[in-house]
Amino acid sequence: MSASEKEKVLDKREKSGSNGEGKGRKIFEKIRSVKHIEVIVAIICCVVLVLVYFGGSELSSNKKNNVITTTSESDKLLGDMEKILGSIKGVGKVNILINYSGGKRIEIASKVETVTKVDSDGTVYTITENRSPIIVSGNGESKPIILKEESAAIEGVIIVAEGADNVGVKLQLISAVKTLLDINPDKIKVFSMK
Repeated sequence: MSASEKEKVLDKREKSGSNGEGKGRKIFEKIRSVKHIEVIVAIICCVVLVLVYFGGSELSSNKKNNVITTTSESDKLLGDMEKILGSIKGVGKVNILINYSGGKRIEIASKVETVTKVDSDGTVYTITENRSPIIVSGNGESKPIILKEESAAIEGVIIVAEGADNVGVKLQLISAVKTLLDINPDKIKVFSMK
């Protein structure tokens, strides 16, 4: 094949895009010819960032949800507090909101199965294989043994009460909630009701 024939073959390949380099150039040129490509790329990046932000916030919001373990415990506590605080002299109707951090923590007794193995050379290996809860059966129920139970931590309390515009009443409400829940007074905010 002569040199001029080789050049013709190469020219045909470049025009037809049969080699990878020619196709890449054509695609790149098409992308560059699009008007306002920077704006389109910026919009795509913003959409991706928004999706990542809101998608990630759902996962991280589960870490710090204000959760109380059982609604009945929470309702009973709130009902008792509203009744007691409402009976303080100068206080009328009371609404209370308690903000919890995390949930109830329960430590369950468990047994650990370990296996001791001796090698042919006399080396002793102790391997912890399984950790399982200790279950106690009685009255047709099977329950694990609970070693320790911690309530959810209280992050703050909001009290809205009739009569709370009086400073003395406000101080009595703060003192009562501080004593009842064993929390710092700076976590308690009292507002007067409309």
